[in-house]
Amino acid sequence: MTIFILSYCAYALIFIWNTSFVIEGERYFTLFEDTMISMRFARNFAFGYGLVWNVDDTPIEGFTNGLWVFFLAGVHLLPLPLSKLGLVVQLTGVIAVIITAYLVSKLAGLLSDNSVPVILSSAFLTLFSLDLNYWSLLGLEVGLLVLTVTGSAYLVARDLGKNHSSSSALLLLAFACLVRLDMAITYL
Repeated sequence: MTIFILSYCAYALIFIWNTSFVIEGERYFTLFEDTMISMRFARNFAFGYGLVWNVDDTPIEGFTNGLWVFFLAGVHLLPLPLSKLGLVVQLTGVIAVIITAYLVSKLAGLLSDNSVPVILSSAFLTLFSLDLNYWSLLGLEVGLLVLTVTGSAYLVARDLGKNHSSSSALLLLAFACLVRLDMAITYL
C-alpha cells in the first residue's frame, strides 16, 4: 500500500505542477473555475467584506458549497502570496484522496473477508481515479465529499450485525450537507 501512496503522491504533484503556470516569473497554482468563484467570495469574507462577489455591490448568490467557502476563507488568511493559495487547496485534495483510499481499503477488507487482492485493487483504483483526482486536485469540494461518503459507508459496514446503528455515519453525512447542500440526497 505504501508504494501506491508514494506513486500517487508523485502523480498528484505532477498533475498539480502541470496545471500551474508562470506569469512574469511567478508560478501560479490555479483551480477549477467554480472553485475560483468560491475563492472570490471566500477572499471577501476573509477580509471582512462579507460573503459577496464584489465589495460595495448588491449581494448575489454565487456559491453552493457553504462550508467549503469558509475553508477557502481560512486559506486566504495564510501568510502566502495569492499565487500560492491554490496550491494549498490542491494539496488538501491530495490528502482527501489518500484518506479516501485508506477508507476504501478498510471497507473493501470488511466486505471481502480481508481479501488482499480486493483491498489493494480497491485502494489503487481509488488513488488513480481520473474523475476523483481531476475534481479534487483542481480544488473542488468533491474530495472532501467523497471522503465523507466513503467514511460513512465504512462506519455502516463496520457496524452491520451489531445491535446499534452508526450515528457517526449520519454525523459525517450531516457535515457533508454543510459542505454542499445537495448532499442531503445522500444523507436521506
